[in-house]
Amino acid sequence: MTIPKRTVKTMDLIKKIKALSIFLILISLNSIYSINFQKPKTNLNCKLKNGYYTQSIAIGENILIIHIEITDESANFHRVINKYYVKNKINWISDCQFELITQEITDPILVDVDWIGNTTYYKVAAIDKNLYSYIKIEKNETPQQLKYQGTSFPHETND
Repeated sequence: MTIPKRTVKTMDLIKKIKALSIFLILISLNSIYSINFQKPKTNLNCKLKNGYYTQSIAIGENILIIHIEITDESANFHRVINKYYVKNKINWISDCQFELITQEITDPILVDVDWIGNTTYYKVAAIDKNLYSYIKIEKNETPQQLKYQGTSFPHETND
């Protein structure tokens, strides 16, 4: 008994469709895996070094020095060390861009403008040796600068 040509062609077409379907499923699974399971890679040239930084903020004719302690997981800004501060979780979301999520606030001058869970987005604008310039993304403000002071943070209280 011979199989009609039309049936053979149909069977060949079905085999090709099955092979193509399996191929497309494998590509889809690979794409889903790469999207869901890969952490964003941070450009190490932009990542802030762990350690102690200072930031100078002009307030009228005076200069306010903020002391910042940065680790892989946090960025803590102290107006008065261990007394008035904001603790933030830091997440690198792409090359040279990070978010700060407020975890704790003890500084009374910030309670009206910051809150627990507040997320603010930043990008590193420039790096010049130990001077890091960063800018708030959504406001496109003037860049702020952090000056790297070393690996040890002074934990004593300065009033």
